[in-house]
Amino acid sequence: MIVVLAIGILLGLVLALLFIKGYKSTTIIFSIIVLAAGMVFFKEGQDSKQEQQNQVKLANRNDDENNDTNLETKKSIDETNNQSNNTETSESSNQGSDNQVSRNNDYNTGLKEKYLAELDKLTRETEETGDEDIPWIEVRKQAVEKYDLWDDKLNEIYGVLKQQLSSTEMEAVKQEERQWIKDRDAAVKQVEIEEGPGTLAPYAMTMTKLDMTRDRCYELVNLYLK
Repeated sequence: MIVVLAIGILLGLVLALLFIKGYKSTTIIFSIIVLAAGMVFFKEGQDSKQEQQNQVKLANRNDDENNDTNLETKKSIDETNNQSNNTETSESSNQGSDNQVSRNNDYNTGLKEKYLAELDKLTRETEETGDEDIPWIEVRKQAVEKYDLWDDKLNEIYGVLKQQLSSTEMEAVKQEERQWIKDRDAAVKQVEIEEGPGTLAPYAMTMTKLDMTRDRCYELVNLYLK
């Protein structure tokens, strides 16, 4: 505004000189003044343009700072949410594991009781009836059928142990089982020798296998089922 006022005053002086000193001198002075005014306007325009650029840069810098602040805030919120989610997931996982362990323990305890009850029931069903009215051949047949029931139950328990026990524990059970089979066969052979030829030996041998198999079933359930 001050520059414009100064230019106006100079122009006024030029016009005055125009009428006082003549055309040529006034033209020279007027040209100098116009040139100076043009330089002033040009300089002012440059300063105005620079000021606008500075304002734009300042605005962009403020936007960048705001974006950085928002980004940091969002990052902090995301990290907090992730930590919260991880904590909840960990707690949920731990709770799920605890519940699974509890269910497994309840299942195992119930399984042991279940098999002990089944063994007691099978014991009652396979006890000797002492019925002397049935033929001897029928007695021998019943003994074989009762032994088969106990042998099936032993195989069933053995299969359950394969699912429950670790590989190391199961390997130990296998070693015991091999030794038990040897002991059973040796006991049956001894009965055969003691009974000698006759119709009683096969029955006595079957009953020996039955008794030993029943005892082995109870032993596996009590020792290894959890």
